[in-house]
Amino acid sequence: MSIDYIIMEKEILEMIQSSPHKLKNEKTAKNYSGQLKRLLSRTQLTKDNLFEKKNQDIIVDYLGRRGASTRNQICCALKKFSLVLGNGEAIEFSTQQMDLSIQMRKSKREKERTQIKKDENWIDCNTLKFEFNNAYEYLKNYNQKSNKLTWRKNGKSFKRYEEMLRTAFYLGLWVSDIEVNPPRRATDWTCMKYINTTEEKKLKDKEKDVNNYCVTLRGVPKRFIFFNYKTDNNYGKQTFPINEKLSFVVRCWYSYHSEIPGEYFLKKLDGKPKNVSAFGNDIDKVISQFSVQNKNVRVNMLRNIVITEIYKDIDITALCGLAESCGHRLVTAKNWYIKANNLPSESVL
Repeated sequence: MSIDYIIMEKEILEMIQSSPHKLKNEKTAKNYSGQLKRLLSRTQLTKDNLFEKKNQDIIVDYLGRRGASTRNQICCALKKFSLVLGNGEAIEFSTQQMDLSIQMRKSKREKERTQIKKDENWIDCNTLKFEFNNAYEYLKNYNQKSNKLTWRKNGKSFKRYEEMLRTAFYLGLWVSDIEVNPPRRATDWTCMKYINTTEEKKLKDKEKDVNNYCVTLRGVPKRFIFFNYKTDNNYGKQTFPINEKLSFVVRCWYSYHSEIPGEYFLKKLDGKPKNVSAFGNDIDKVISQFSVQNKNVRVNMLRNIVITEIYKDIDITALCGLAESCGHRLVTAKNWYIKANNLPSESVL
């Protein structure tokens, strides 16, 4: 009898959120249940036999084949679920694995491995800006000649236009204007929908929403509204105007995908939203077109590159506001982006 791990994931989430150990952040709870679902499906275990002593070696082997960051997330999920179950032996086992995971993340070897991977895939931010501007100018010239936003003639689409549109769109979300539109996380975009200014009025008094929004006025993208993002409990609803270049690119993007049903910002052919993995693959394909070496650049790396660029010449007095705009905590800025630029971190906090 086959096991339905999707249903089991929902059951685990319900168990966590209805217990005394409920998580305040629903996104974290979903992340935990998702990590446990992947562990269970790939090891063919179930939520009922996960912590049986005979299965501990299977879990340890599974953890051993994951990177330090992923391993840490899985261990957090295991620890939380063991507490929910109230199983003393399971709590002891998950605590041991959590301690090992923390040691691994702090180890010199892991830091060196992470730095090597980062160096291998790093691309200069100016290169990204150059490629964006090149693609943007192509779209601008193409549409000026056509005298309207168009990408087909006589039912025929043009491959070159498609390529330049993808480049302008995927890079534009990060480098079109890093001061007006700071880089966001992948999930900030995958849960975004298009709405017009009339529909925007319904959001006026909302503080929470499962979606983010790209607001248009007579078809022209005007602003992004972020409700649902990693640090939304810290910063709440955020609204950013869309810079002129990105607004034009997003308008082209919307026109190009207008025949696909649905109002998601990033959508599959069936109108459903793209997931983070597919989004990352699209970005990697765009960058591979102009990268000399075989780089592996997805959303996290792209965001890392751009935020590091932002902090390069940062005025320390502007740090708090910039951290909020980028959607991360001040401690993250200190420990990662300031350190990457050799700025005096002790002068920040």
